[in-house]
Amino acid sequence: MSSNADTFDDEDVRQNGTSLSSGGGGGKAASGGSRVVGIPCNVSICLGALLVVIVLVTFLVHIGGNAMSSSNSKTKDSQFGIGGGPSASDSDLSQYFPQGVKLTSCDKDANCQMIERLVLDANPDLAFETSCQTQARDWVRFNDNIASLSEERIRTRYALAVFFCETDGPNWSTNKNWLDGALHECDWYTKLDQRIDPCNRDEQLRVLRLDGNQLRGTIPPEISLLTTLFEFTVSDNFLQSTIPTEMAALSDLDTLGLSLNLFDDGPLPEFIISDFEDMVYLDFAYNSWTGTLPSTYASNDIEIFYGEYNDLSGTIPPTLLQMPLERLSLNGNAFSGTVDGSAWNCVNLERIYLQENDLDGIMDFDQLLGGECDQLSTLVVEKNPKLEGTIETCGNLQEVSVEGTQIECSCCETIAKPSV
Repeated sequence: MSSNADTFDDEDVRQNGTSLSSGGGGGKAASGGSRVVGIPCNVSICLGALLVVIVLVTFLVHIGGNAMSSSNSKTKDSQFGIGGGPSASDSDLSQYFPQGVKLTSCDKDANCQMIERLVLDANPDLAFETSCQTQARDWVRFNDNIASLSEERIRTRYALAVFFCETDGPNWSTNKNWLDGALHECDWYTKLDQRIDPCNRDEQLRVLRLDGNQLRGTIPPEISLLTTLFEFTVSDNFLQSTIPTEMAALSDLDTLGLSLNLFDDGPLPEFIISDFEDMVYLDFAYNSWTGTLPSTYASNDIEIFYGEYNDLSGTIPPTLLQMPLERLSLNGNAFSGTVDGSAWNCVNLERIYLQENDLDGIMDFDQLLGGECDQLSTLVVEKNPKLEGTIETCGNLQEVSVEGTQIECSCCETIAKPSV
């Protein structure tokens, strides 16, 4: 994919009259396409000059040929996972996956059969039908070091290769080292501080964090093969379609970031709440998911719950409020009903965002602001026209907003309004 900058640069060159055909004295435009008539040259001088030109041209051709050969060699290395790999500006998947190489058919290749067996043993529903699946399989089997890889690493590299292909990896903002067969997959780019290793001591991949990285396409079901993941974060991208239910196989997952994408409208995928027993950080905000929040959760330890700006409705379940929440963001939905003021778990509670819903009834603020939730610093419930209640003391609040509600608050005017 060509960048706008490249286009604008080319346009500037044309507008300024300094293109290859009109610049600095050598092109046809400079001479009008005709021979320049000047002072006749001495024969010996002309012959000497001609000899110099011939030597110079021969030298340049030799240098150019070596450069081209070196370039072709580097390109070939990149295609087959050897060396540093191409940069993110390369838009052709052929730069990453084997192309133009005659591979032995899978039924005659033991490595190919092994890869398929390992994948299907892990999930029989996966198949080698799409281009990305077959290209990823061939990339794995083409690497010279396949004999040294454990079964787990073969599955991991295959899954990551499919993910790279399905999400337009060549055009990610950063794809450093991805599909570099000479490097461990723990050295492939993930959005972590360089001092933090995405793998554990056993070199198992624990973190795949690629938020804000220009991912486009779909999350493939092969993501389910990355069973050692603790974190999967792909927020702030351009991912589409649905979340594959196969992701539920990631039983160790405690951090899931799916916000700010283009997933299909429809019910909130229930399994992201009901299937992850270790979930601590859940972010599915800024999508267009509908439905209600469940009353039961696989994890009892959720600390961060971001579900704002979807199309969720129904009531906010007390079981969610009983989590050891630090931050709850459910603003910009269509939640209705009352909020059980006695249900909050105040151990870690710092911020509550419930604005822009359809909450009603009387909200009891005694527990939140009467001393039990002494860490609560932000309370935003504005733009719930039918919500009632009385706030007599603002406790330790640093930000509060009740505008657009029927809540009476004698201390709100003295506290800053949140910038949300």
